[in-house]
Amino acid sequence: MGKSMKLGKVVIVLAGRYAGQKAVIAKNVDGGTICCPYIQAIVAGIYRYCKRSKIFVQVFNYNFIPTRYLLLWKNLTSTRASSGVLRQLC
Repeated sequence: MGKSMKLGKVVIVLAGRYAGQKAVIAKNVDGGTICCPYIQAIVAGIYRYCKRSKIFVQVFNYNFIPTRYLLLWKNLTSTRASSGVLRQLC
């Protein structure tokens, strides 16, 4: 399942606080990290759309984010999401 999760894929979160929310994969980590040995992805999305928008950036296991659609952005890169961000989110 790791090859289907690419940068810019639109996902729907299935578990946790943000269940049912749409998000976009900002960075995928196929090897895992020391604190979280499973394959995972950093996703970013909008939690609330009303008066004050709330944005979320969260690490999710691939099993909890099914996907089908891809965003075609020219300048979409994952250079801003580094391993330091993963340590903060875990």
